[in-house]
Amino acid sequence: ERAGINALAICTAPYKNARNEIAKCNCPFSEHRDEAAPGRNMRERFEELLRQGGITRPNQNIMDRLHKLNNSVFISASTPNDAVYWYEWTKVIPKTATRERFLNVTGYQLDGMHPQFDGILLAGDDKGQLYMFKQRPHDSNEIIFASRVNGMPFVVASSYQYAETVDATGETHSCGGLLMRKFETSLSGNEFQCSISYLLLRCKSMIIAINSMHTEGIVHMDLKETNIFVRSGVWFVGDFGSCVNHGDPVRETTGGCYVLTHQEIIGTPARWHHDWFAMTLVLVNQLRVHEGPIDFAVAGFRDRVIAAIHANCEEVELKTLLLRMVDCEEQCMHFEGEGDFEIVIDEVK
Repeated sequence: ERAGINALAICTAPYKNARNEIAKCNCPFSEHRDEAAPGRNMRERFEELLRQGGITRPNQNIMDRLHKLNNSVFISASTPNDAVYWYEWTKVIPKTATRERFLNVTGYQLDGMHPQFDGILLAGDDKGQLYMFKQRPHDSNEIIFASRVNGMPFVVASSYQYAETVDATGETHSCGGLLMRKFETSLSGNEFQCSISYLLLRCKSMIIAINSMHTEGIVHMDLKETNIFVRSGVWFVGDFGSCVNHGDPVRETTGGCYVLTHQEIIGTPARWHHDWFAMTLVLVNQLRVHEGPIDFAVAGFRDRVIAAIHANCEEVELKTLLLRMVDCEEQCMHFEGEGDFEIVIDEVK
């Protein structure tokens, strides 16, 4: 813990291995192993992190609720900010009464937290179809921009807002978010080499998606494999939390593909080019799945993307589109036959 190593890794590793890892960090290692209940120790450690984060007297009702909903955060939280985040987030987890109201209004039954993501609940209808409910305030960037895109090929989300009393003190917190269909996978989980004909279809559908966003004045700013969702072979653009209006300062982006000249772009004006180049990289990485993604941390990144297009794509139409996208500064990009191109869910068997 003193070495800053993830506590969960230490708890699950053999004792000797954990000791060796801590020794590498030149931190003192205690031979004493506390025999008290691990869950209790982790909760006390979590409350100490809360105190360091400014919450000196955490509400035990909220702590009990966090323990019931997701006990693993007591182990995984490693900083005061982590602890405060989870404590505050637990306040707005929908309780039984809210779940019933949500069911009455939407027809969907809220369940527990999604095991892989913060702030996401699972929901389901009476036919067994799974949905995700992303908890967000009504004025969040993601809700504002998600409401401005619709239709295919986007992850369509509906916004719901409500207020809820969450603890014995009577304190009320705003709660709400986006309800959307849960997709089975994203491109980040693809381990198979896609055919050129398939990638040509997907390239055209993504051009249509980007054109649609750009026509609304939106720059996505986070187009990457984890934000391209797949259903029946069709790609859908999702996660609008990093979107900004064209020309507005970039607020956040996690995609390393935007590091075109190794300069920090946070705070600089959002450009159409950011989306075009990012989608080019997504498509090129799908051309070379077995070789792994292109390393953007090395100089000459753009030139290596172009070289990868030439090396991995002999199909003239797809290569032409990719080479146009690499340096595209235009708001919209068009291709031959665009007016007749239709995105069909069951087009890929």
